[in-house]
Amino acid sequence: MTLPLLYPEPLASITPAESAELAARLQVLAKSGLPLEGGLRALAEEVRSGRLAGVLCCLAERLEDGEPLEAAIAAADCRLPVVLRGLIVAGIHSGRLPEVLEQFTAMDCRRQELRRRIAMTFAYPALLLGIIALMLILFGTFVTAEFGKIFRDFGTPLPAITELYIKYSAVAGWTVFALAAAAVLVPLAAAFLRLGSWLGRVLSFIPVLGPIVRHERYVQFARLMATLLEAQVPLPHALNLTAMAMQGTMLAGQCAATSAAVGVGIPVDEALFNAGFLDSLTCFVSWGQSNNSLADAFTAAAECFDARTSSQTALLNLIVLPLAYLFIITFVGFSVLALFMPFLSLITTLSG
Repeated sequence: MTLPLLYPEPLASITPAESAELAARLQVLAKSGLPLEGGLRALAEEVRSGRLAGVLCCLAERLEDGEPLEAAIAAADCRLPVVLRGLIVAGIHSGRLPEVLEQFTAMDCRRQELRRRIAMTFAYPALLLGIIALMLILFGTFVTAEFGKIFRDFGTPLPAITELYIKYSAVAGWTVFALAAAAVLVPLAAAFLRLGSWLGRVLSFIPVLGPIVRHERYVQFARLMATLLEAQVPLPHALNLTAMAMQGTMLAGQCAATSAAVGVGIPVDEALFNAGFLDSLTCFVSWGQSNNSLADAFTAAAECFDARTSSQTALLNLIVLPLAYLFIITFVGFSVLALFMPFLSLITTLSG
């Protein structure tokens, strides 16, 4: 099967969310057996995204002009992401277009659900830290300085811990605010953004969160490879398409290197190992290569990495909130101690 689709994507390509919506709608049309032209035009009137509506109208016009679907989706002015183009072509050639689109949609739904779970894990601790930070900033700006002045007027020497608190309470508030912002932004960036290979490598060292991101990338890679191979896409083409899908991650370069190695006759398990993929993935692929069932091997690998992601996400849920509570209790205890110690000195002075 030939895939004349591996040219760079146009700058105005639709977003991943729009791609998933388009795939879901094309899946419904493909299953219904209705003419695509009329269905695409009807869908264009329903969608909210003007860019996606433009893609649907473009496809409908080309189909009405007599172009086959494969040629229509390969057109650059249709602004389809290269991976979705490849999947549609593969689905057409294999006669499994609804199934291929259904798997693509399921992958996107699973990815969105993981992102939602990570965001919810950090949302409540970040809210608590934000409230504490706001109180500290307000208290340090309007109350703490006057508090110290009152004690000095009484001639009460302030303990070192109180002096430290008065001097740095506002700074501490902004520090806690920065932690609250990081508690939201770092996980969201890890889950949603393509951070580049070097930053992704740094992120992988963050406890618990790093393995979640790394294993989720492997789930995406393995599921996409399984889908393409089941649709009878040649292995080097499948690796190239997957490299484009993983663009902005460490796996993109590894996929490209593996594709080049496979193209010159190196066995795929050896190529994956040389490219730096995890040993567990290489073991699955080696088994699949020996049993002539690479698609099944990638599916099994995806399920394995999916299980790891789920266990790490559950661990993250168990860790984050208690750590936030511990930090808040420690900080509040320090603040109370720093502010009430001068009262002991004042009472001692007045009673004497």
